[in-house]
Amino acid sequence: MRSTLNEVVVSASRVEESFLQSPVTVEKLNARAIRLTPAPSFFDALEHLKGVQVLTLSLGFRVLNARGFTNTTNVRFAQLVDGVDNQAPHIGGPIGNVLGPSDLDIQSVEVVPGTAAALYGLNAINGLANFQTKNPFSFQGLSVRQQTGLNHLNDPNVRTLGLGGSSEKLYSETSVRYAQVLVPEKLAFKINGTYLRANDWIANDQTDLFAQGNATTGLFGVNNPARDPVNSYGNESSDRSTLTLGGSSTRWPAPATTSGI
Repeated sequence: MRSTLNEVVVSASRVEESFLQSPVTVEKLNARAIRLTPAPSFFDALEHLKGVQVLTLSLGFRVLNARGFTNTTNVRFAQLVDGVDNQAPHIGGPIGNVLGPSDLDIQSVEVVPGTAAALYGLNAINGLANFQTKNPFSFQGLSVRQQTGLNHLNDPNVRTLGLGGSSEKLYSETSVRYAQVLVPEKLAFKINGTYLRANDWIANDQTDLFAQGNATTGLFGVNNPARDPVNSYGNESSDRSTLTLGGSSTRWPAPATTSGI
């Protein structure tokens, strides 16, 4: 077994080199560390690397950040899979594990938590992560991974939103990998697939972001026309023509009227 001091990296200068002779700081999560991590997935384990932060926006959407530039779409952080940029074209930035490799196929992760613009362009100003997958020539055969658990334990929001039953919800993730060599040292292939089924976080924060919007008129709570709850969907609509206050409804603009002469 190679010691940690003999590790090699490729992300620092795009060529294989000794970890100790790398021209920049590189944080590496190798195969052994991934296997021993208590985190549910290798992506969760990245948060324990120095200078790396992981934002969990949903069960299937995690975003890497570095150097303190916290952003849910971090367009200045490059994410590569085997050296290939896999950013989402519609937002121009990486979207974490949505387009990343599965836990069965990941070999190692190298993170440069600092500017790498000289090598990788302006999208790597905040840092870079390079995911290295398993080579089908070296890792053949069928692999299956099953994770099962529960979430929303004693969560009152489950009953509040009418999801029914007990608050506990099942989490299930199934991953399959198959690799085979067709022509030794010349041709091989691999297939990966992951199926995740679970109840995500529930948005039910009714905190009013503009509680004092009409304080001078004595209108508070549900009577406040400027009420802006954190999770009140649809209240940003520009097509609200009816205002209800104290049980009375008023239309705006008022309907046109005619009078006789």
